[in-house]
Amino acid sequence: MLDFRDELDMLRARGLERKLCCISSACDRYIRIDNRKLLNLCSNNYLGLANDSRIKNAAVKAIQKFGAGAGASRLVTGSNILHKRLEEKLADFKKQEACLVYSSGYSANLGIISALADRNSTVFSDRLNHASIIDGIILSRAEMARYPHKDVAALEKLLSNQKPATAKAGCRQGGKTSHRQGGVPPRRQNQKKKIKSVVREWVESLIVALILALFIRQFIVQAFKIPTGSMRTTLLEGDRILVNKFIYGAKIPF
Repeated sequence: MLDFRDELDMLRARGLERKLCCISSACDRYIRIDNRKLLNLCSNNYLGLANDSRIKNAAVKAIQKFGAGAGASRLVTGSNILHKRLEEKLADFKKQEACLVYSSGYSANLGIISALADRNSTVFSDRLNHASIIDGIILSRAEMARYPHKDVAALEKLLSNQKPATAKAGCRQGGKTSHRQGGVPPRRQNQKKKIKSVVREWVESLIVALILALFIRQFIVQAFKIPTGSMRTTLLEGDRILVNKFIYGAKIPF
């Protein structure tokens, strides 16, 4: 039997030991841990739908009719009419031919990257990309060329040395995640002159994003009336051929 005690002791000594904290309440602005009411600043429940009474009531009604589980992947017998309705409504809302909803961003990266790339491809990946991107590349069997975080010059050098036929994809992660630092490649010229306009654009984008988030929350609650859990889903929308590629070309059960 393998003994991991030394390894765990080493992690503990370096302050890297992980512990599970048990929450005794619903996921909301405030949660209860060890009988203490705490402000929740580390949730993915961005739209506040996980504990919304309308969502919970819709989920209960759906469970009473459809049960508590799909029973199989969607390619077998797990594709429910609720999935179809949701994707049709989202495609219509986004004015696209079709869309595909993944249960999480992690599964989306596994499915999308493994469908787009294959063993004849090369994927260029920022060294600080999220683990789901790395796993998607590995699952695709593609060659992975990594470059230092936000180093555009290093990426350009890799691209210049790559055969065009195999340079099939590039992955860069923006924004922030719980596991990796996101970012935007630095501007190479006149950076100081653009700081003011960049800040203004960022503030304007933030305001638009907040308004859009509130609108989407209300739209989902009123229009869909389906079980959504914490709404921790990833939407892929586009033309029907592209969506079918991700359904049937992914190397994981869909």
